[in-house]
Amino acid sequence: MKPIIRAAAVVGAAVSLALVLPAAAFAGPRGTCSSGRVCLYKAPDFNNGFSDLWADFGADDTDLRNNRWRFGDHAIAFWSRVDNETSSLKNDSACRVTLWQDRFFTGAHSTFEPGAADGYLPNNAVGDNSASSIDISCE
Repeated sequence: MKPIIRAAAVVGAAVSLALVLPAAAFAGPRGTCSSGRVCLYKAPDFNNGFSDLWADFGADDTDLRNNRWRFGDHAIAFWSRVDNETSSLKNDSACRVTLWQDRFFTGAHSTFEPGAADGYLPNNAVGDNSASSIDISCE
């Protein structure tokens, strides 16, 4: 009987802790993006009708291979990297954002002004599923 009580106490403590700690990411599932962040989505139209895979950024990243998508309510999708898998973007920051096809800000690129939202990156120079670095420039 004691192991059951001990297990219940551990589960209860974990649930309490999860309710107190804020989520690590600032974007959110279902196409939301918090103010001051740049949010990337795996599918067109900010994942509308697709798997809810997203990532958010507040600073440059020269190599998106080291980033994993978040799945739904902040779980990390270990099976899928952000690199070469971005199909839509929301720029809810006050900065200009440039997505680059290659690492270290090289190759074809597309720039998005503050407040821009693009649900279909194939219409841009950076293209669909080809972004490998992100430059966030606040002047």
